[in-house]
Amino acid sequence: MIGILGNDFFGPRIVKALNKKTNARFIYPSLHDLRFKDKIKDIKIIHFIGSPTASTHGVLTLLRLRSWNKKIITHWIGGDAWLVTNKKIFRWYTSFCKNKIDIHLADDYRLIQMISKIGVNAIEQPLPVATHFKIEPLPNGKHILVYGPDETEYFWKRFNGDIIKNIVKEFPDVNFTIVRNSGKYFNEPNVKCFRWVTDMEELYKKSIAVIRIPTHDGLPGTMVETLSMGRQFIYSDPFPFCKTAKTFEDLKKLIQEILDNPTLNIEGANFVNEKYDIGKIADKLIEIYNKL
Repeated sequence: MIGILGNDFFGPRIVKALNKKTNARFIYPSLHDLRFKDKIKDIKIIHFIGSPTASTHGVLTLLRLRSWNKKIITHWIGGDAWLVTNKKIFRWYTSFCKNKIDIHLADDYRLIQMISKIGVNAIEQPLPVATHFKIEPLPNGKHILVYGPDETEYFWKRFNGDIIKNIVKEFPDVNFTIVRNSGKYFNEPNVKCFRWVTDMEELYKKSIAVIRIPTHDGLPGTMVETLSMGRQFIYSDPFPFCKTAKTFEDLKKLIQEILDNPTLNIEGANFVNEKYDIGKIADKLIEIYNKL
């Protein structure tokens, strides 16, 4: 039995993919639950989604699980890597705990490069979390989807909120939908903001392009989903079949090009459907589990 622990969004999706081929369940650790050890006695391997060394609670959970002789896998996913390389306390946690973890995985090569600076050696391994959609015809109209979290000032800056703010002003005739966003920074009539969306497929269908321009990131599920439907994806780092923008001027130029000549991204769809096939990713994870 595999215990998936950590990220509440990714975790259940991973369990769903794995349970088609092996036994896994999502667990919620509690430092105050005296029966927790008994509740997970059938679990041999703990797979953390997000490094436990990026929080005090995570470190305490890791040490307790290790004392019960559980095998430990840590999967680095993005913000955790930034925290442990930029915050002294989490860097110390990682240094102290890294050898108590059997395998370090990362869902993107950039994270491997980042955590290698603090002595962590990881293997690149995507997560089976992104939904794959069929290619849909482009919609009529000028509609662009933006991934722009604003829960805290950190997220607003990480996802270049100020650039997005200026872009929506630059293109008043384009309808922008911004997800994971409260709308507190926007009052423009061409902008709609949603804190949470249950049906992303409909938003992708209505869009000719998707924008995600963070300062640092893991492998974004939004990118896999966007490309699978044949949409253009503007990203802050070079990635196959995506367009790259790091500045306002970069983004402005790319948006204008897409508006002037909207096209389906068939090559991108073929690429992600092959490389990030959920069944194949789950098979690879099972291979990793079987080595422990």
